[in-house]
Amino acid sequence: MTAPTATRRPARATRSTPGKLFGWLPRLAIWLVVGFNVVVLAITLLSSVKTTKDIFASPMGLPTTWEWGNWSTAWSNSGFAVGALNSLIVVGSASVAVVLIAAPAAYALSRMNVRWARQLSTAFVLGIGIPPHIIIIPLFIEFSQLGLINSKLGLIIVYAGVSLPFAVFLLTGFMAAVPKEIEEAASLDGAGPVATLVRIFLPTVRTGLLTVFIITAVSLWNEVLIALTFVQSNDNFTLGLSLMSLLSAIQYSGADYGLLFAGVSIMLGPMLLLFILLRRFVIEGMTLGVGK
Repeated sequence: MTAPTATRRPARATRSTPGKLFGWLPRLAIWLVVGFNVVVLAITLLSSVKTTKDIFASPMGLPTTWEWGNWSTAWSNSGFAVGALNSLIVVGSASVAVVLIAAPAAYALSRMNVRWARQLSTAFVLGIGIPPHIIIIPLFIEFSQLGLINSKLGLIIVYAGVSLPFAVFLLTGFMAAVPKEIEEAASLDGAGPVATLVRIFLPTVRTGLLTVFIITAVSLWNEVLIALTFVQSNDNFTLGLSLMSLLSAIQYSGADYGLLFAGVSIMLGPMLLLFILLRRFVIEGMTLGVGK
């Protein structure tokens, strides 16, 4: 009679040390980027209530005297009131136009039997990689012939055009993920393509619509080069151009960097507040968009 042989348990797989190391690297990189941006934002806000002497003496320290008047001076003496109003009109209108145009375009490319749909989708993806600065000169020539230079309407059209490729690309993923059963049920109820889009798809992908609106607004709010090319009078200046005008003024009248940082803070404020209030929708929308 032979003795029973002992059964060996399979060795438990353990993570290698390099695997643990490289697993932490992405998190470390993310926290480094977050920390850097928080520090830069804190320095900017602190510098906005400092004198120029305090800024150079202690860039990261508290001010010896809190110069709250920098904000009111930048707002009243640098055209920020007009610039903020123009930015709200231009950026808000362009962002709404992008959503209104991109939503039906993404629906047609993802759910309808559109000829050359795949090729058109590829063209929109390629459009994301084209820098807007390359097309400024042709657009300027065309818009000058149409009489749209130095007008809010012309700037709105340009802003909407350069923002459409990414918006269509992102919304196409949301539209494609809607279950076909919902679309078929709407078709059986007699709903046409327009009714299906308005009643079914738009409420279903509202997170994606809001994400597109916020991303478009944030990117256009900080834009300067296109506005500098297409806007020529102070009455149509956006907030970015008003900040450039403030920078030019302090270079001639004396370097008041506290006033300059106050202008930068005024420009950052609205979009920072918008993102803080709606960050959940942006993160959810980008996560769902990547997954789809």
